[in-house]
Amino acid sequence: MQNKVNDCHSKTSSPRSRIAGIFLILASIGIVRTAQARYVLESPDGNVAVRFDLKDIGDRRSCPTYTVSYNDRLVIADSRLGLAIKDNVPLEAGFEIVEVSRTSHDSTYSPVYAERKTIRDHYNQLVAELRESRPPHRRLHLTFRAYNEGAAFCYTLPRQDALQNFVISAEKTQFSFTHVGHKGRKVRLRAGRLTTLDGMAPRSRPQGGPASFDGRYSR
Repeated sequence: MQNKVNDCHSKTSSPRSRIAGIFLILASIGIVRTAQARYVLESPDGNVAVRFDLKDIGDRRSCPTYTVSYNDRLVIADSRLGLAIKDNVPLEAGFEIVEVSRTSHDSTYSPVYAERKTIRDHYNQLVAELRESRPPHRRLHLTFRAYNEGAAFCYTLPRQDALQNFVISAEKTQFSFTHVGHKGRKVRLRAGRLTTLDGMAPRSRPQGGPASFDGRYSR
């Protein structure tokens, strides 16, 4: 299985390792200020910022969390990230950060159907490689992208001995929007749902909902 995410939102490419992604389009927002985090990813113009960290929440330790801000004003407050695994412990807590890498990308592509002939694909990217601090030491990669127009993230499960046969039953992604619904403050959300994994196939896809994956790796 490829360990890198090929795409974080809907385009014409064929994603292989992607599990799920979201894309946030930012308009005018509220007045809540951002909090500190260990890892900050900014858009090329510096207006959009995604903050990622591991935090203790209640009795759960080292939970992946993120925030999204625009012009230093909070759009999404501390929200948790995770995946539910059928008949297994969810991938949502007890992590340690193994490695964090950053890249930038700037290109154009021609969509099949769109208002514009070419679209600029310009973003900064951060990939956080996580591993459970206790056995079986399952691994989860989180990829964040910051565009001038918004932010995106997706989950990747790399090939690993600790997770050979599994079913992803649900996402446990939270979206703690601030001031949503107030006059003059709008946030639009585009959700790009999972399609396929390298060596896996969707087991089922409820109408309008995410697919479940039968996680048997093909060698």
